[in-house]
Amino acid sequence: MLSALNKALQLLNYSDNTAFDLRKKLLAKGYSESEISEAVSKLIKNGVLSDDRWLENKLLEMQNLRPRSLKKIIFELRAHGFSAEQIETKWNQLGLSDDKLAWKVICQRERSISDRSQKSMDKLMRYLANRGFRLDTIKNAINKLMADKTI
Repeated sequence: MLSALNKALQLLNYSDNTAFDLRKKLLAKGYSESEISEAVSKLIKNGVLSDDRWLENKLLEMQNLRPRSLKKIIFELRAHGFSAEQIETKWNQLGLSDDKLAWKVICQRERSISDRSQKSMDKLMRYLANRGFRLDTIKNAINKLMADKTI
């Protein structure tokens, strides 16, 4: 059987993980808590495993691929062992905001909102709400869209 460190390296070679996720995976593979702690500590010490780097990459990926609100992101990332404060701190360090991301969603959906009819705006509002944006953020983004004739 592979050592916990070797198995952890194998898992990290496949995909980046948080320390929390890596611990869960190693526990599921039957490694002892002491083996896991030793392996994770070595990986962190050598810079192979970094929760901060993982969180930053994940936030940037979420912002670029499928923008959603901070509220929704916090809900999703807490499952990876992060606190709301950690996520919000990194969010602010990266200069992200719900207003910017709501506008980005609108720009990505340019084709479906070209007519600016009430039906299209209602549909867009529901779409943004499903992405976790607050009503005031949605209204600001819609008002910006109505004022902007270039989209």
